[in-house]
Amino acid sequence: MSASYTSVQCSVPEDPLNGRALYTSVSYDSVVRYECKYGFKLHGPVNRTCASNKHWSDEQPKCQEIDCGSPGIIHNGYLEVRRTILGSTVYFKCFDGMTFQGDSNSTTCLDTGNWSNPLPNCYAPCLVPEVDNGRVNLFPVNQMVSHGQVIKVDCKPQYELHYNTTEAICNNSSWTHVPQCVPARCKIMPEKPKNGLVIAPKTDHGMKALYRCRDGFTLEGPNLTECNFGKWTGITPKCVEVYCPFPGFVENGKVLLVGHMGMYDYRPYVKKVTNNKQILFECERGYHLINGPPGATCVDGQWSPQDLPQCIRGSHPKMRWLRTSDNKRRRRWILREMNYGSNAHRRRSRPRRHQKFKASCKPLKENQWMKISVVKFGVGNESFPHGTRVRNYCSNGYLSNIGNLTAKCAKGVWKPREPDCHIAPCLTPYAVNGYYYHRNTQLTIAHKISHGDAIRLGCMSGHQLQGAPTMRCWYGEWTGPQPQCIAAPCSLPSIRNGYYSGGYRAGLTISHGSVLEFHCKPNYVKGVQEPPRCFEGRLMPEPPHCIEHDLVMNVHNTKAINADESVIDVPKAQSVDPTIVYNTSTSTEMLWCEPPDKLQNVLKYESSFNRNHLPLISIAQINSNEHNLTSDPLTTSTGASTTTTTTTTTTLTSTALYNKLIEMTTTYLSDILNITDLYESLNETLSANTSADTTESATQSQEKSYHPHGTEIVFKCLPAMNGARNTWTITCEDGGWIGRASKCEEDLEALRLRENNSCVYMNSDPNVWAFIGDNRINEYEELPAGTQLIIRCKDIGKYNLIGSKTRKCVYGEWDGERPQCFGLSQENDYALEKPPTILFRHQLGPIAQSVDGKLIVYPGTILHLECLWKRKFGAPVWEWSHSFRKYNQDWTTESGRDSGLEFRLSIFHTQKEDSGLYTCRTPNFHRHSVEIIVKPVHCQQLVENEGLKIISPSSKMNAKALFTCRPGMRLNGSDSAECLPSGNWSSDVPNCLITECPDLMNTTESVVIDNETDSKSVLKISMNGRYVGDVTTFSCPIGYGLKGKSEITCLESGHWSAAVPMCEEVFCETPAIPKHGYLQGDKIQRFRGGDIVQFTCDTGYMLEGNPIVICQENSRWSGPPPNCVPACTYPGTTHGGIISIVKFFYSVNETVRFDCADGYDMKGNSVLKCMESGRWSSAVPECNLSRRG
Repeated sequence: MSASYTSVQCSVPEDPLNGRALYTSVSYDSVVRYECKYGFKLHGPVNRTCASNKHWSDEQPKCQEIDCGSPGIIHNGYLEVRRTILGSTVYFKCFDGMTFQGDSNSTTCLDTGNWSNPLPNCYAPCLVPEVDNGRVNLFPVNQMVSHGQVIKVDCKPQYELHYNTTEAICNNSSWTHVPQCVPARCKIMPEKPKNGLVIAPKTDHGMKALYRCRDGFTLEGPNLTECNFGKWTGITPKCVEVYCPFPGFVENGKVLLVGHMGMYDYRPYVKKVTNNKQILFECERGYHLINGPPGATCVDGQWSPQDLPQCIRGSHPKMRWLRTSDNKRRRRWILREMNYGSNAHRRRSRPRRHQKFKASCKPLKENQWMKISVVKFGVGNESFPHGTRVRNYCSNGYLSNIGNLTAKCAKGVWKPREPDCHIAPCLTPYAVNGYYYHRNTQLTIAHKISHGDAIRLGCMSGHQLQGAPTMRCWYGEWTGPQPQCIAAPCSLPSIRNGYYSGGYRAGLTISHGSVLEFHCKPNYVKGVQEPPRCFEGRLMPEPPHCIEHDLVMNVHNTKAINADESVIDVPKAQSVDPTIVYNTSTSTEMLWCEPPDKLQNVLKYESSFNRNHLPLISIAQINSNEHNLTSDPLTTSTGASTTTTTTTTTTLTSTALYNKLIEMTTTYLSDILNITDLYESLNETLSANTSADTTESATQSQEKSYHPHGTEIVFKCLPAMNGARNTWTITCEDGGWIGRASKCEEDLEALRLRENNSCVYMNSDPNVWAFIGDNRINEYEELPAGTQLIIRCKDIGKYNLIGSKTRKCVYGEWDGERPQCFGLSQENDYALEKPPTILFRHQLGPIAQSVDGKLIVYPGTILHLECLWKRKFGAPVWEWSHSFRKYNQDWTTESGRDSGLEFRLSIFHTQKEDSGLYTCRTPNFHRHSVEIIVKPVHCQQLVENEGLKIISPSSKMNAKALFTCRPGMRLNGSDSAECLPSGNWSSDVPNCLITECPDLMNTTESVVIDNETDSKSVLKISMNGRYVGDVTTFSCPIGYGLKGKSEITCLESGHWSAAVPMCEEVFCETPAIPKHGYLQGDKIQRFRGGDIVQFTCDTGYMLEGNPIVICQENSRWSGPPPNCVPACTYPGTTHGGIISIVKFFYSVNETVRFDCADGYDMKGNSVLKCMESGRWSSAVPECNLSRRG
């Protein structure tokens, strides 16, 4: 049996219409290729293969004619189009008066199906505007000028252009801005008077400026001036200094004038007492002040307060009652955080039958001091649809009315309120030893002061003002440096039979806290046991003095002879010392004390704070919560011994009498209890139960003063200005009160209630820096209980820290003493009584100041310590705490340094053993020390994560690392970090996030319908991506105008560069119909954008102007309507005749000429003229066949 095989053959392929098939075989696996004629494009497969089923693969392709379609629409122009197939040319034309702007005036259809050139623009001209108080150069008013034309305007005298830096340019029928001539501004500020200032918020025409004088000066002349056409009116006033008059005499007292060198007796002949000068009232011995202030301040030519006190003879102690309301004032700041939606009711979800329309919010206007950032986009195409969350960012000096919250658009209303920025107020800073005043009203700490207002600092007694007394609030910050109330210096008295050491002499002043050293002449000894110390303008405990050595030794039994030959009693069993002799009293005859003054919760003391040697006589506790009158018998307790009287049942000595008086007067209110009557009643009891000697002793003691020597008074838990609560204990010692502060001991229940209270850190001293770990905290911050702060000065070489170096939040308060940083010599013009400033200079290695106030030095560094001291007053000395090696110390000779001021100690190539305490001691024995630690500090190596690039040349101390992200990603965290002295980086390594903008649609191209209006506007959105740099374009169909930007870009912040625009339907009103003309088509009231209107004239008239106008996107017609002017129609011709001009219309007075062809003769006028009536001057001539032979 045999098999037969037949080859596979496909059918002969057919040629497509307008094309052909090319092949060489039709057998299996043969290939046929198709091509089209010129002007046609193949649609389908180019090749087909013969398959095993005897059919060609795929479908047969087709040749379709290449057609580029319509090029589009030219506004203010038209197209000359015949065909749009391959090779066809379209010409672009602009209407008369329009400006053509484009690459070419024609375009050709290419074989790709695209046009060779884009559409041009036809820009409309502009009308030259009329400018009030000015004129346009080179062009008359209402003349048409072409697109792009620039006009310049000259204003009349005393006027200037409102936009004097921007030219007005014609831009497609409208001006970029209409020039305006406004009254001229004042180019400079008014001249300010000497010792005054000028406040002018604006310098426009009509604006007013206010003249003000500094404190202590009064204005002579007008206080206002007005800007009038570029010039300030009126003359500049003068600021004349005012002086306070003599306040008057105080009977049995005197008035002391406080000066820089001390206090002086104030007499009427002293005329020029300037502003802020102070006076003190002092009574003669045996008298005390009542019914008036202890002093006054010169304020604007008047003493404040103006009342004079009275000095009356001391007769009985008068205690002041401390009211509960005054002692329990506390100042706390409560930070409130508003949480929206936390208690919102939850409803069951129901299927919504009809979704209600939720209105969008009105747009937010940005300005130069407020920027709006969209945190979350709502649903919709409006600028701010329902659900949108925004955050406003205010410039420096402004505060947001919503704080750090965001505003949400909810059904057309911004919640909690519409974001806005208002000018920030200023908070009254804390004044040490002083108070701030605003319009003669004393201010509390952190009181809000409005923008533009000024406050004035007043100092307590014993302190003086340093710096300008006033500060003005300006955009949330105080202008100028903050003034300070520093302790007043002490004036050095002359020492009889003695002299000062250390370069001091009588008449000079020493600063607060300075200790005096003095010496006495031969045969004289010092009259004080401890060196005098300057404390708030007074030398404590006593001024320096010398007494004769022989006087001390001239003691017989219990008698000593004084310099004035008076006899002094000396107690038995007690050695005589110079203090006892000088005070001319024994331990049982110490001076009594007046009632302590209480001034704004601050107690002033007259003596030293060291009271370890004081005897405890009795305690009178002043506590507003316990009003118990103690009636137990008292024992006599004097000096260091205590004696109990047992001869009678009730014994009241002079000391016990006044201790009893203290307890009773602290129990009753002063306005109810008559202290004089109380004393008389107690005195009667004393007379009845004691001997005559005891009564006489009590009377003598009572005549001296109020409280006996050794009396101790306790003020429990007084609130201070800084918010702390302290218990003060004061003791009478030889006529003066000395005291100390201790921690306020409260009951356990009160402490338990405040166990978890947070503390508010509020620092008004810019030189005090507080840290939590390595992080420096802000000037105002609320911190939880248990937080511990580390305190140091801003620069440990320029400032000295006084107070606690660490503070912990305990029971809602900071423990320890409030820290203060005082400037050293450099901050006080290199004063001799100030400790020296130390500057740090280094080479070959880094140095840094640690959070605990030490100088960290990297090993191998060359370190120079500069002690600032004026060379002409001697050379200081450097001291160090170790014996590792010696260092060179001498005046600096380095170029560029001050060899008369900088005394240098150099440490070359520092080593670990160089660590220690370095002290600079001046010739006046003032010291300042710096602790240096030499160690290698390195931070951990930073590791890059995905997309992050780290630029870090080193991990050594003070090295700085920079963080950046690759393009298309944004940094989440800090952009830099510094290696701190603790070995930690100042911030964590950030990460990089891919920047992606919100999706404006679900697909790459869609149509969004605006349902808010009846116009059914349509917006076309085309997105090419949502990453950084991607662009989204918007367009509207014909008849609609785009409101907003047509193109937005995705920014690195993850937001689009602008809001989504809207499509609004465009309408134009019916254009003016020319006289003797009409509009073609239907008569309608309004035309949509893109509609074309054509004008036609009545018979006998022709159009003059553009016959066609188009409704543009700006709701304006592309040109003005034409005019219909009289004209003649085409006259026609005759057989064999020729007319010179062929047109549809001929203007008035236009002529045409007729000629006849060869072989014809003319019959009639050869020239016809168009008459004003629209008719020709004669009939058309005839051309007849010539009858010539």
